Amino acid sequence: MHILVPLDGSPLAELALITAAETAQRLPMPTTITLLRVIDYPAADLRLEALNPLASGPIIIEAVLEAAHDYLRAVSRLPSLAECVVQQVVMVGTPASTIIEQAQVHSADLIIMTTHGRTGVLFRALGGIVEGVLRHTTVPVLLVREHHTALTPTHHALQILVPVDASELAERAIMAAVPLARALGGKLLLLRVLPPEPHPIKRDLAQHHARTQLAQWDAALAQQHVPVQHIVLFGEVQAQIAAAAQAHHATLIAIATHGRTGVDRLLHGSITETLTHHTMLPILVVHAVESASLAK
Repeated sequence: MHILVPLDGSPLAELALITAAETAQRLPMPTTITLLRVIDYPAADLRLEALNPLASGPIIIEAVLEAAHDYLRAVSRLPSLAECVVQQVVMVGTPASTIIEQAQVHSADLIIMTTHGRTGVLFRALGGIVEGVLRHTTVPVLLVREHHTALTPTHHALQILVPVDASELAERAIMAAVPLARALGGKLLLLRVLPPEPHPIKRDLAQHHARTQLAQWDAALAQQHVPVQHIVLFGEVQAQIAAAAQAHHATLIAIATHGRTGVDRLLHGSITETLTHHTMLPILVVHAVESASLAK
């Protein structure tokens, strides 16, 4: 497995290293962490020129690149990464597009990025870089919240909440969550949220059919040695996802999308945006076309 961790030198971005190291150390397959530092040129040029007006463009960019390499070398020597295979990459370019490009170049299975949790607006963190990556990448992205970086809980078993429906997206989200659950000794919480139904008989029938659909995953997950629990709730989707996450002590929420169109829906007032107001949990955003790579 290959994990890409973009770093910009800020303490916020560096928090992703906690999750990356923990995941790499506990996954059963060989795992490589690639640390990526993207130099936003000419933005870096302008910052250094302000500090030293006598410096020319080539001198400035050379100094910036040298500093970036020194930074990644220092990070890669951290004791917490001593047991990990760590690569270092420094690139010049636009951060979001370069992160996407390097994820493809290195055949990354997962991108881990940290986001603010204070404002409830998940995708405005890191100057819009997270938003740009989510809009265009086909690699699964694990968004780690600023104050919730560890995937291994201290008081409860690892619980990955996967909201599902009858679409192919459900399969993709489950396939992406399985390796993490298996490696970290956790289980999947398959959640189906149904529209409100006041009639008791119709409600019972709807719940029965939903549980029958969820049970179709039991055999495949048993073969992967991943325990599973079914949850069926009625109500508004976003609110019920947040409620289930809290009630069942979820550690992570996995959501799949239809590429750019699906991400656009998530970014503008839909599921993920609402979740940021109700939960501080990490969110695994999985694109339908590529999520199967995590099931290797």
